[in-house]
Amino acid sequence: MSISDLTQPKRVKKNQAPTRRIPAWLLRLGLALAFALIGLMVATTVIVAGYNVLYRDKIHRGVHVRHLDLGGMNRSAAQAVLTDYFAELSQKPWELRDGQRTWKVTPAALGVRLDAKATTDAAFAVGRAGSLGWNLGEQIRSASQGVQIAPVVLYDEAAARRYFAGLADEIEQPLRDASLIIDGLQVHEIKPQVGRRLDIETTLTTLTQAVKQLEESEIDLVIVETLPRLIDATIARDRANVMISQPLTLVAESSAIISTTAETAPASPWQLSREELAAMLIISEDPVGDDSALLKVTLDQDKLRTFLAPISQVISRTATNARFIFNDDTHQLEVIAPSSDGLELDVEATINRINERAAGTEREVPLVLNVIPAEFNESLTAEALGISELIASDTSYFAGSSAGRMNNVQIAASKFHGIIIKSGETFSFNQWLGEVSEEEGYDESLIIFGNETIPDVGGGVCQVSSTAFGAAFWAGFPITERWAHAYRVGYYEQGGRPLGMDATVYSPLVDLKFVNDLPHPLLIETYVNLSKHSLTFKFYSTGNGRTVEMEDATVSDVIEHGDPIYKEDPDLEPGEIEQIEWATDGMTAVITRAVHDGTTGEVVKRQEFKSKFRPWDAVYLVGPGTEVPGHDVIRLDEQEQRD
Repeated sequence: MSISDLTQPKRVKKNQAPTRRIPAWLLRLGLALAFALIGLMVATTVIVAGYNVLYRDKIHRGVHVRHLDLGGMNRSAAQAVLTDYFAELSQKPWELRDGQRTWKVTPAALGVRLDAKATTDAAFAVGRAGSLGWNLGEQIRSASQGVQIAPVVLYDEAAARRYFAGLADEIEQPLRDASLIIDGLQVHEIKPQVGRRLDIETTLTTLTQAVKQLEESEIDLVIVETLPRLIDATIARDRANVMISQPLTLVAESSAIISTTAETAPASPWQLSREELAAMLIISEDPVGDDSALLKVTLDQDKLRTFLAPISQVISRTATNARFIFNDDTHQLEVIAPSSDGLELDVEATINRINERAAGTEREVPLVLNVIPAEFNESLTAEALGISELIASDTSYFAGSSAGRMNNVQIAASKFHGIIIKSGETFSFNQWLGEVSEEEGYDESLIIFGNETIPDVGGGVCQVSSTAFGAAFWAGFPITERWAHAYRVGYYEQGGRPLGMDATVYSPLVDLKFVNDLPHPLLIETYVNLSKHSLTFKFYSTGNGRTVEMEDATVSDVIEHGDPIYKEDPDLEPGEIEQIEWATDGMTAVITRAVHDGTTGEVVKRQEFKSKFRPWDAVYLVGPGTEVPGHDVIRLDEQEQRD
């Protein structure tokens, strides 16, 4: 475009609208408003700038910490005001509560303090921490509405923890169950106590919330309570007092027959004194629901058993079977000794009865007794028992025995006369023999003990056991225990009995045992003939047809005996000589028994009985100073040295 184009007037097209002109007054008004706005802005800027210059080192107007107006203060002044304020506030106590109990404690004691500098810095930062526009808005809001600054509080939890640890000693109490203390005849009840423990950790959490408030506060202490499991002892206390209020008297019913009196048993009627009852009290628990229990009192059952043991010995007796002989003519049983029922103290039932009576006013306690019927009584018949014949017998001889030995044979044999051994039962010689003593009527006679033949009560009992062995041998019964003598004894070979048919016993270690393997009971009879010096065992039952054969009776390994031994005895006169042991060679004797089946005749069992006899030297006793030509005499002083 050329300059001429700019200066030439433009032609108006026919269809173009004409241009409107702005009125001059309106232009003047707009210009006036623009200048006014610019002036206001300049004035505002001057005012704001002046305000910020004025408050350059001061906290802006309207800034508060709690009720303290810090506006217009410099930092030092504001920090001083805050320090004074909290110094006063920190000494105003807070209240700690545990139910009705309260404690006053200052915030300072709990480790709470105000950081005055940090709080001052926070107040000073109002209107200065953001952009220019933000700061201006904050200054306007602070001046017009006010701004609250939260105080910066420092909290030393370790100090609070130490304080609560000390407070716990006052609050806490141990959990205590109800209990009883027995002191002689006095019963003391201990009341239950709820266990209480200050939960320091949870209480510290509560304190943290109060610290944020930083005002006078009430704080509920967090207490953990534990209820006692044993919640009451009153019933048990009353029961215990009743139980030991009076002695208990134990009595046997009139039908009870006292068998014997044990030295250890109390005299009848038997009494539990108050002191004994108190010593027997047992305190235990009786559950009530899942988490609690009551106390109960009973008497110690073990101590009651100990108390009743000697009483049981006095009262109890073993049932005694009737004794019979078999009449070979009538084939019927004849009673030679009646049966008697046994009696036993039912200890457990008596203990229950004692506990029942002890808790009441009735102080007499009948003992609980059980009658034990005899298994074989007088009413039994041979047919009922299945005893119909003599199945075996054996006879031994004891010629040359002393009067004491013969007496012992008679007494021991009587223990077995008329007894019944059940089918399947194991016969024990020692069990039926019982005690061998002077009280039982036995005399002193020679016995084999270790390596010696010595005088002792019961010499001759082995004559009986050897004869019982012979009868069991010929009956074919399984013999489960049998012991040979240490050396050959001439009594057991009299009458042509083979060597090795002896059986020694010495209760309780050495026994003779066999099993009645017949389907019926076994009746044993014993007969002693003093004029013939014989002892016979007879076995009656119903046989199964079996027969018994002695296949072999051999002797081997003979060892000759040594020279006789002479020993000085102060009970003999000088020059007097008495033989007490006879020489016999040592050897091994073996007897083999064959049991044949009653139907087929075949051997159904073989059993070998071996006896290993040691050589035995003759022994003589001589009076003091006696000389025996060709032999040495063992003098008394030598015997003492050997012993």
